[in-house]
Amino acid sequence: MAQRRAASAHVVLFATASAVLAGCTHELPPATTVAASLPGPSGSDGSVVFVRPVSQCDTSGYTIVADENGRFVGNVEPGTQISASVTPGTHVFYAWSSLDLRVEAVPAFNTVAATRVDVSPSQTQYVAIIVNRPTYNCLDWAIVNLRAVGQHDHYWDELQGALHSAQPMNVDTAAGQAILDAKPALLREYLGLGRTKMERLDEQRARDTQRRAVRLETGVTMGPRP
Repeated sequence: MAQRRAASAHVVLFATASAVLAGCTHELPPATTVAASLPGPSGSDGSVVFVRPVSQCDTSGYTIVADENGRFVGNVEPGTQISASVTPGTHVFYAWSSLDLRVEAVPAFNTVAATRVDVSPSQTQYVAIIVNRPTYNCLDWAIVNLRAVGQHDHYWDELQGALHSAQPMNVDTAAGQAILDAKPALLREYLGLGRTKMERLDEQRARDTQRRAVRLETGVTMGPRP
């Protein structure tokens, strides 16, 4: 069982990448190579771009992204971005660290991120891979979260900065899928954690929607949540 990994300093939500990976000698994540640019949507399909900005809470690991059926999407390290071609419609994606952050002593601790993305034909949607702050000074697990960011999102402008500085990467989906399939029990566990996380997020959104409706009906101004 993995131990807690140390990270450093404070979290930056959408930090600008400080280094370009092209030409670097460090080891890239499996099934990943440096690209000149990302492909756009093909034909009537859409695409989803996943970008992971650099954060002061980064560890030596990378983020593994898969869809709800366990299909490999990509391995994304800090300061990089990948693109996945998908059919139009609603898609659910999960992500977890390449470091095994499951902890038996904390059974309710879910380290898998989840998000739902609505993709239109020939359009590109964006998902930010954000490093959470488990403790104030990042001395605990550096855990990622997934956030679908649209043009009207509060973080749209910061996302554009991250996209501008993040290095595009190619993904070898066959090689990545083979790595996931080599440990089927572990993959099933991560997918189960992802489904649980998505259910919790949906429940939270439903509660937030109900609160807004009640406040509008009663004329109470909705202030910021604590």
